[in-house]
Amino acid sequence: MNPFYKYISILAFAFSAYVVPQDVVFGDEIVNVSNIEDLAIVQELVGSHGAGGSGLITIKIAPGFYELEESFRINRSNVSIIGEPETMFLLAAGVNQPVVAIGTQKEWVDSADIIENIRISGIIVDGSKDYQESELNREKPWIRNNGIDVRGVRNLEIDSVVARNNRSGGLVISWKSSNVVVTDSLFEKNFFDGVAY
Repeated sequence: MNPFYKYISILAFAFSAYVVPQDVVFGDEIVNVSNIEDLAIVQELVGSHGAGGSGLITIKIAPGFYELEESFRINRSNVSIIGEPETMFLLAAGVNQPVVAIGTQKEWVDSADIIENIRISGIIVDGSKDYQESELNREKPWIRNNGIDVRGVRNLEIDSVVARNNRSGGLVISWKSSNVVVTDSLFEKNFFDGVAY
């Protein structure tokens, strides 16, 4: 086992109250994530449409092995996620969801659902395809088990990302998404597409 990996389980991000640590500042600021509590706070801030205001949030994620019990969702504009070297998001067994879901998860996307100015950099996204039961999400069958699933996003930058071992595609961009730039990234060992637009 690599000593640099921290084993972190994200348990459904379901909390009844949130306490924001003093060193976590939001709006045109940097948020440093180094533990499960910080990541849960960040998920609450960026996971809902319009959550956390409209200022830029830059999230720096410390090196580690983050096992996700559900998708990490970004559904607000102006979010930048930067993984430090050896940062990995790994989908737990039997989750059958995207590892990272950017934009709405609604079946039909309209202009009010569009988010913009999203950047993902320096993260390994591993979908554990051998441990997923299906390509589809049972609750939302229109959602595929992609590494990074993008729906209704304008101005998206994917940089220095590895998306591998996903039950569907590595990076799948759909539903009114535009102005997408992918650089220095690798998409490998996915069941279907490496990248689909």
